[in-house]
Amino acid sequence: LNVSRVVVYQHKSIIGKVRYDLMNDTFSSIWMEVGLPKKKKILVCNIYREWQYLQQDDNSSSTINEQLVRWNSFLDQWERALLENKEVVVLGDMNLNHLNWNQQDLHPSNQTYKLRPLIDQLFEKIFPHGVSQLVTVPTRSWTNQVDTGLDHIYSNIPAKLSEIQVQS
Repeated sequence: LNVSRVVVYQHKSIIGKVRYDLMNDTFSSIWMEVGLPKKKKILVCNIYREWQYLQQDDNSSSTINEQLVRWNSFLDQWERALLENKEVVVLGDMNLNHLNWNQQDLHPSNQTYKLRPLIDQLFEKIFPHGVSQLVTVPTRSWTNQVDTGLDHIYSNIPAKLSEIQVQS
């Protein structure tokens, strides 16, 4: 595959199975159905949204249109998971800056401005299912650079999760 790999470690006390039916080879994600014995299972997804495919001779996969095709493929997986009427948690490096999603005066060279089609699809396809983005603070801070929020955690039942904290 020309995509990054996502690794998930599962503690031996957790019952889980990989949900291959919610995955494909065009996007770096792992879907698992997990839970404690004799408890209702939840769906958990770890993802890495890549800018482009690895080891590609050209940069064709880095265009916004190609990123959107891959993103929509993932959003379709997510929607299928949500339709199972289970708790669904999605976490990972989305490479979408949640800190300025709602900012209207972004310069055309800004990444959020450029990636607006991906953000719009997230808002149109996923948020109507009652999903919330739970990280509200910067997840990347570097000296002399603007803080960004590229790492996200989503849930369709956010009240069941502990308060999200970012370690600096």
